[in-house]
Amino acid sequence: MNEDSLRVAHPQVHELAEGPLWDPIRARLLWVDIRRGRVYSADLFPDGLLEIRDELALDETVGAVAVSPSGAWLIAGAERLHVRDEVGTLHPGPQLIPSGGGRRLNDGKPDPLGRYLVGSLSLAGPSEEEELLQIGHDGTITIIDDDLTLSNGLAWSPDGSRLYSIDTERRTVFVRAYDVASGRVGPRSVHLVVDDGYPDGLCMDAEEHLWIAMWGLGRVHRYSPSGDLVASIDVPAPHTSSVAFAGPDLDVLVITTATQGLDDEELDLFPHSGRVFTVRPGVRGLPQPLWAGFSGPDTQ
Repeated sequence: MNEDSLRVAHPQVHELAEGPLWDPIRARLLWVDIRRGRVYSADLFPDGLLEIRDELALDETVGAVAVSPSGAWLIAGAERLHVRDEVGTLHPGPQLIPSGGGRRLNDGKPDPLGRYLVGSLSLAGPSEEEELLQIGHDGTITIIDDDLTLSNGLAWSPDGSRLYSIDTERRTVFVRAYDVASGRVGPRSVHLVVDDGYPDGLCMDAEEHLWIAMWGLGRVHRYSPSGDLVASIDVPAPHTSSVAFAGPDLDVLVITTATQGLDDEELDLFPHSGRVFTVRPGVRGLPQPLWAGFSGPDTQ
């Protein structure tokens, strides 16, 4: 991997930057700062730098953002989804987590047909009851998993027939069959387990390799289809949180990081913590599907 081109893409320092997403229609990069409740949209220049063009602030955590073909944003708030329409008006979407239960929504992505998948984590200590949910086009909620420690990164194989999902505290990447037409899933199995650091955000490249941000290691790992570690990128920020391919050719890897959990000494040692990085790793990514929107009458 060519790490010489790794660079800080923007001076903004985030508490917990996450969920980078390339919008190919508007040629914009979107991402969130979870704990500060921010959603950002930025231009990505050929030199890998970003210029923020739009920012949305919510009065709650923001786990992830997705975009529709029309430009509407689907936002995973603390306990429910929100829809920001094309003119910027915010509307309530489905409630996914009961209020006041000490949990919040975390990472999420649209599937190849535009349904939305999003997971949860516990704010009240260790848990083995976190969920991975699928929200259909009509707002119907289907539980895919309900025994996770911390639901995190998601990715699909190029043909959509396999879903990869991360359970961070178990340091595990699961894989299962995924029927794109119906949204039904098969039983999960362990694809890989990491020995050091914690797997966080996830994406797939055009060669069917997984890219995983390794929280606590300051690295992004690349794994072969068989689950072997074949390359890594060192990042000067120990809490690497997520990854996505971006740009017109999907040849720029975007890496988000966090200051969360770092003390003053660690921040002095890693002054670029919390920033967004870009690098051209020499491979291209897969297009991330867009959110198809809600069509049912009872989705708010």
